[in-house]
Amino acid sequence: VVTADEMPRMDEFTALKAVDFTGSDCYEAIGEYIASHSGVRVSLRGEFPNGESFSLRSTEAKLAGIAPENIDECMAILRLIPGLETIDLGTAPEEGEDASAALGWDEVGAFQAAFPDKAVRYGFTLFGKHLTTLDEQMVLSHRRMDDEGAAVLAVLPYMTRIRISRSSGVSDSATCIPAART
Repeated sequence: VVTADEMPRMDEFTALKAVDFTGSDCYEAIGEYIASHSGVRVSLRGEFPNGESFSLRSTEAKLAGIAPENIDECMAILRLIPGLETIDLGTAPEEGEDASAALGWDEVGAFQAAFPDKAVRYGFTLFGKHLTTLDEQMVLSHRRMDDEGAAVLAVLPYMTRIRISRSSGVSDSATCIPAART
C-alpha cells in the first residue's frame, strides 16, 4: 500500500518493471505515476464505494447505489481504467421510493460529460416504460402523457444514442436536442 505522500519515492526504483498498487487509494497520484512511467506494468484492484470490485483490466464499472458524495472518488478510479467501456449507474428510484441518497440527472450528466467516449447506462421509468440512457429508441405509444411531452424532453439530453424521427409525435420543441441526433 502506497500513500500519495510516498508516491514520489517510487521514482527511485529506476529498474522497476511492474508494480501492484492494490490496497492504495491515492488514485490521482497513481494516475500521474501511470502517465509518467509508461514502461512499468501497473496493477491495481480494489472496490468502489458501493462495494463493487474493479481492476485496471475492467471493461465495465458497476456503480449502482453510489451516493452523490462518492462521485469524485469514483471518477478518479474510472480515469485509471484504460479499457473501460461501460459505466453502469444503476436505476433511478421509482416514484414513492427514497431518492435522498440516489443519483439524479445532474450526476448522470456529470458522468457523461467526464467520460464522453464511454457508454453511461442509467435506468429510469417514464410513463410506466422502463428505459435506459443507452436506448436507441423510445416507444411511448398508447401511454397517457398529460405534460405535453415535458418529461420526454427532460430526459432526451441524457439519452446519448437516441434518434428522433419527425414522425415521433414529439413536438418541434424537440429541436433543442443536438442536431446530430435527429
